[in-house]
Amino acid sequence: MIGKTATAGKSGNRTQTENAMMGAINQNKPVIVRVDKGGSHYFVVCGYYITTEGSVTIYIRDPEGDYGRTTLSDYYRDSSILSFVIIG
Repeated sequence: MIGKTATAGKSGNRTQTENAMMGAINQNKPVIVRVDKGGSHYFVVCGYYITTEGSVTIYIRDPEGDYGRTTLSDYYRDSSILSFVIIG
């Protein structure tokens, strides 16, 4: 991405992290997430959905799709988000 900048996401609690990611998506900016799964692993946030009750689902694209994970919540089960960057 020539001419683009990468801004480190501000780590906070889960709600703050998800809000930052949704804000980036609303601005059409990609979000790359790094998690610890016994080593570094990366994926891209690609969208989100908010129910009428206010529950948030953040969708991801994982280059190692064999893990069968399609949402950020899938990673909260057994990994911690270490960092994320917003491109653009």
